Amino acid sequence: MGIAILFSGQGTHHPGMFDILLESPSGARYVERACAVLGLSRERLDGLLSQESVEGRYAQPLIATLGYGVWDLIRERVPRPVAMVGYSLGELIAYACAGAFDFETMLRMCEARARFMEEAVRRPAGLVSVSGVRLEELKRLCVKTQTYIAIINGDDHCVVGGEAGALARMSAALDERGGASHHPLPINIPSHTPLMAEASSRFEEYLRELPIHSPSIPVISTAVNQVLYARDDLIRTLAEQMRNTVRWAECMQTASEMGAEVFFEIGPGSSLGQITERLLPDARVHSIDEFKAVEGIARWLNKAG
Repeated sequence: MGIAILFSGQGTHHPGMFDILLESPSGARYVERACAVLGLSRERLDGLLSQESVEGRYAQPLIATLGYGVWDLIRERVPRPVAMVGYSLGELIAYACAGAFDFETMLRMCEARARFMEEAVRRPAGLVSVSGVRLEELKRLCVKTQTYIAIINGDDHCVVGGEAGALARMSAALDERGGASHHPLPINIPSHTPLMAEASSRFEEYLRELPIHSPSIPVISTAVNQVLYARDDLIRTLAEQMRNTVRWAECMQTASEMGAEVFFEIGPGSSLGQITERLLPDARVHSIDEFKAVEGIARWLNKAG
């Protein structure tokens, strides 16, 4: 059975998320390198991960460190994936794990990406998760409230982004409609909306100066729902993804059509696994939070794949 590796995005951190790396010297070195780059002590790191919301300039490199570190520890011990897919920030991690650039370059990208996004926000803004509303109706509500569909996790499961006032109007419209569930996400950046156009342009210029190569493992771009290999395509879509809707549901279907029957989520939490189980009920799905050691991950992936 084919394996797809999924990489989580920002917003799902927790205090014990690095435990699986810290159990071994080879895994701990990634945490130590990230802390050195970010100027963090281990005590400061633990404090940050205990907070509900963490600044992107810390959160994005730390999430990326977990994803890259875990994959590096298991890559030689598991079957070659048919595809990798990353959720928001996770797409950058996916390309790094697929060999398009190295660990240090990935950390620099994460820091720049977070900085550009934060500097592009002029007024309070954020993201709201919405379920129970069909996509076409939600699009109409977005036009009415001046919000934007940031991520499509299914026909009636989406993330909406915008400025705080616009999101308040969306929430009021959903309450008036009834039958919908909505809640704000712990992120104050309207990612994957036109409000990130300036950040997207700056990031594209930044990426063109970095050593980026064709990935050795197929990565499905969530901006266009395609596997891309050319350097210019990677750079363009990594930047476009910041201002365009993430088509996650479509990408999961594409991964399935490529032969993936086993989906493994690398990142804190299990939200991608839950989304995948809903979209592909016949798939076998697990997340790293279900394992205590990388040896267990490797055994399961070898048995499942």
